[in-house]
Amino acid sequence: MTANQVDSPRCPNCGSRDRGDDTTHHFCTDCGWQLEPIEADSGFVPARSDASKLRSRAAGRSELGSQIAPQGDKLARKLRKYHERATAKTPKFVDGIIDELLRTNEPEGTVAVAASIIDEADSKDRRGALGRKRTKCLGFQDGMTKADRTVYRQRAFAAAALVHMNQYGNPNRALQIADEWNLDKVDLLRALRLLRRALRASPAYRPGESPDEFRGRQLRHDLHTLRDHLSDRLGHAQASQVMDTAAAILSDSGEPVELGSDAFVGAFAAYSSTKAAMVAMFDAMKFHGLQADAARFLHDRVPVWNMAVFLSDVDSFFGRESAEEA
Repeated sequence: MTANQVDSPRCPNCGSRDRGDDTTHHFCTDCGWQLEPIEADSGFVPARSDASKLRSRAAGRSELGSQIAPQGDKLARKLRKYHERATAKTPKFVDGIIDELLRTNEPEGTVAVAASIIDEADSKDRRGALGRKRTKCLGFQDGMTKADRTVYRQRAFAAAALVHMNQYGNPNRALQIADEWNLDKVDLLRALRLLRRALRASPAYRPGESPDEFRGRQLRHDLHTLRDHLSDRLGHAQASQVMDTAAAILSDSGEPVELGSDAFVGAFAAYSSTKAAMVAMFDAMKFHGLQADAARFLHDRVPVWNMAVFLSDVDSFFGRESAEEA
């Protein structure tokens, strides 16, 4: 056992001190349990500097050199005018996407990662830059100007980058933002597909991880995320009880929630891990005597696609007798 292993806290799930590093968190190498977030390197350039460059880029200002403050005498004001004219540049389509990302008020680190995804996809797109994608969007409204349509398309790509991050373990308000911008779901999915086609992104498997192990890790991550949000309404203890019941429901239905468990095709097999976790949490909330408003609260905090029909009948669902109560 190394000195680092001796100093490391034990895994709360299995008690092991062996740990590995993921992109954002440490994890237990014995059971796969997600541990504390990875702290930033002390030599890392603060995200504020990166965000400042992104703001300059989005505004069409040079990212190099200094800016002249709008103050001073007549000569200083004239120099500032000449300086702005010399350093100004016309923002590209992707710069407009960055501008929309900055307007989301997401943390600077989140915006910086999303911007890097946009830049990488734009540079790798074999069919041309993202700005050349002129497909008519379903969300276009009568009376929209050309500029309005451009902003809509930029917002679709900005939200798609956040969705991509969200599905790979970097939580953010992607779906809430898409709703605030009134983006059509088909337009958002189309933008997401274009990004992933350019990035050729594959599932974030860890070395030696099987599809069932990956599915189980995603389910555990989703359950803990939902538990954390539900804690704001119920408290940590009761929210944890609901999560444990949801995990048992998933396991009984063939989902590989537990490490080393065998998966089989069950009621949740056709669902994404996020939807499976949400539906199981609803069933668990019902089992523990909670009402439909708690389910709506959770879905408002963590919106999940393809649940409109389920939510439209959520009052009836919580009014019906569950299998556990029968």
